[in-house]
Amino acid sequence: MLKTATGRLRTALFLFQILIILPCVSLAQTPAPPDDRVAIVNGAPVYTAEFEAALHQALQPRAAAEEDVHDDRLRALRKEVLENLIGRRLAYQESLRLGIKVDAGLIDREMERAAARFSKAADFEEALNGADLSMDRLRLQFRQDIAIRLLLEEQVLQHVEVNDRELRAFYDNNPNLFKTPALVKASHIFIAAGPDSTREKRQEAVALLRAIQEHLAQGIAFTELAIDYSQCPSSENGGDLGYFEKEKMIKGFAEAAFALNPGEVSDIVRTGHGYHLIMVEDRKPKMKLAFEDVRDKLRQNLKIEKAARDIKVYLQTLRDSAEVEIFLRL
Repeated sequence: MLKTATGRLRTALFLFQILIILPCVSLAQTPAPPDDRVAIVNGAPVYTAEFEAALHQALQPRAAAEEDVHDDRLRALRKEVLENLIGRRLAYQESLRLGIKVDAGLIDREMERAAARFSKAADFEEALNGADLSMDRLRLQFRQDIAIRLLLEEQVLQHVEVNDRELRAFYDNNPNLFKTPALVKASHIFIAAGPDSTREKRQEAVALLRAIQEHLAQGIAFTELAIDYSQCPSSENGGDLGYFEKEKMIKGFAEAAFALNPGEVSDIVRTGHGYHLIMVEDRKPKMKLAFEDVRDKLRQNLKIEKAARDIKVYLQTLRDSAEVEIFLRL
């Protein structure tokens, strides 16, 4: 699978990324006392809440790895986060100056992608509330993200060229980046019975799945039974889990799914969450992506990587001509 997680690419993509639950008021002109601002960029405030949220996000990978952040590194990270926020503010201001328009449909699609990360609308709303974000403020955030992306595409990326020789060399020198794992497309019917469930509860779950197996033997469609009985959110889609890698699923579930051929249904499978019946719909073998299939995406990724320095220079030119006041003690 094509991967682009290189250090330079991550740097270049900072201003392209959509930070889904970033509690930030962005350019909203909400009155605030001076001590609630970490900087002012051409008259537009960068608020403390923005900075703290961005710093928290930058620290999350280290927290997940239980990695200590020493004082010197923390100071450097605080400076980096603040500079990124200032660069973001400058880039958005420049997009407004140049009259870059953001189509409402693009914002709608980002909103849909954000909501799709949650199984229920209520979970999405809860996440927004927890981040002190309204739908309107999230739309504003997406509008700014897209405007910045369009600005950088127009001012930097379109001037960067990647020729076929460079594409082919990268493809040949990085074979592991273009391999796709074996995949299975499966649906399941799930009856909950977690580790704390009673013996009676587990027996009831197994009995229900035995009854469902009888319905399957009578010719009732798996999808219909999943809709009627499954206790997984996927039941709304007939139990469809889509394609997945073996390593991305719970071990017992994955082993059972990858042992099936398309059209086959497993016996009852127990996992730490409960019991499942699994139906495999399709399989895709492990393979290497052909050069022609990745050429366009690879060209765009290499353009972004090559543009990393140019983006940094471009943002510095905006900074050089800007009025920036910093209040944060780094």
